[in-house]
Amino acid sequence: MLDHQQPEQSPTQSLIEQLQEKKDKAQPASLPNRLPLEQVMEEVDIFQVRCDDLNPSHVSDLAKLLFNLNDLEPITVFQVGNEAYLVDGHHRIAAYKKAGKKDIPVEYLPEETTVKEAMAFSFTANNKTKLNLTLQQRMDGAWRLVRMGVKAYTKPEIKKLSNVSNGQIGFMRKVLDKLGTEAIHIECWDEARDLYNKREKPKYDENDIERFKREQAEKYAERMRKEFHDKLFKNPEVAAMALDMHFGERLVDLFRALQEYIPEEELEGPGF
Repeated sequence: MLDHQQPEQSPTQSLIEQLQEKKDKAQPASLPNRLPLEQVMEEVDIFQVRCDDLNPSHVSDLAKLLFNLNDLEPITVFQVGNEAYLVDGHHRIAAYKKAGKKDIPVEYLPEETTVKEAMAFSFTANNKTKLNLTLQQRMDGAWRLVRMGVKAYTKPEIKKLSNVSNGQIGFMRKVLDKLGTEAIHIECWDEARDLYNKREKPKYDENDIERFKREQAEKYAERMRKEFHDKLFKNPEVAAMALDMHFGERLVDLFRALQEYIPEEELEGPGF
């Protein structure tokens, strides 16, 4: 019989605690603004959001830029003792290696940054880059945080970092609970979901439903952009009136649904 008891701590959480112990010790008095490539540590279990491999086309494009430029934008590293861990710039460092460079410009997270905060930064930095995370990559990132256990990241924290819905995060936690110790060693969400589906045999696939909803929403949004351009964006009051006329008695359902996409701090501010 399989052991469905969820362990108190995942391997990732153990690694975070080990790094934090090293971080709490003395740091170097001064830090260089360039590092040899071999001195940049890559701890992908913590600081890499994507479960899949790097985009080779993007790496090649960046490497070509390096033939005409001295440098790309600095990568971001997290200093832990005498070691610098890469938290943002995985494609850039791969391009430097491909271009035959020996060192790379770096920026450091503030000295007071914790390992957990550095991990969160890796999520937000990826969400702001031009090479935006796909839905699947955001799912993998959310799953990584869920695997660390409820004590590591709350549902609102996971939602804010990964931009994955509360419902999907709840389903991930259900999968983690059902699969138990097996789940914490499965890095990619699709693999964990498929294993759960084989065991539980659900009538429908929650991940497919989430993807279908997003695809439909993107189609509707595109149609609205073509029809209204920026008119609704510039006139939110008129947009609200139009939605009231369209939704009628179901306007309150729309309001509840919209709250899922409004940051928690905004909901706590004036007007709510």
